[in-house]
Amino acid sequence: MEAKQTGKGLATKGWDKAMQAAYNQADQYVRALPADEGRPPFIVVTDVGRTLALYSEFSRSGGTYVPFPDPRNYQIKLDDLRQPEVQQRLKALWEAPDTLDPSQYAARVTREVSATLAQLAKTLEADGYEVDRVAHFLKRCLFTMFSEDVELLPKNSFTDFLTRMKEPPEHFADAIGSLW
Repeated sequence: MEAKQTGKGLATKGWDKAMQAAYNQADQYVRALPADEGRPPFIVVTDVGRTLALYSEFSRSGGTYVPFPDPRNYQIKLDDLRQPEVQQRLKALWEAPDTLDPSQYAARVTREVSATLAQLAKTLEADGYEVDRVAHFLKRCLFTMFSEDVELLPKNSFTDFLTRMKEPPEHFADAIGSLW
């Protein structure tokens, strides 16, 4: 859908209203589609020559479309089209929209991490460490990585620590004990 240009700069009340009206119109069109056709995963609103606004609803059940990828980054300005990551996002939106579904990404990453952790656990157990001790160690690592991701710990501090401890590895046990 196209928002009629107001002739004013972006982020004015008139511009916001025009973009919202275009979104509402597109949402009504989506809801008027026959149920057996399903719903599209995206609504794209544009102020031609200025901005695209992306909204997603990956369940395709008729739920609420939300700003995509998030409320801070759902608008793409004309100059942003030069950025490779924006180009890739728009290409995927048209060619393979389900690849942009965060739940698909999370599921894939979870599977990959689970496989890596399972292999690490097997290796540690094969080296003679007790199953309970390995599980406790891995849980602590996961919690520490989570703490780093949500910035309870400084960004990359645990990751950098692990990288530093690769050489010499004989100091790892004492250093990780001090950290925890």
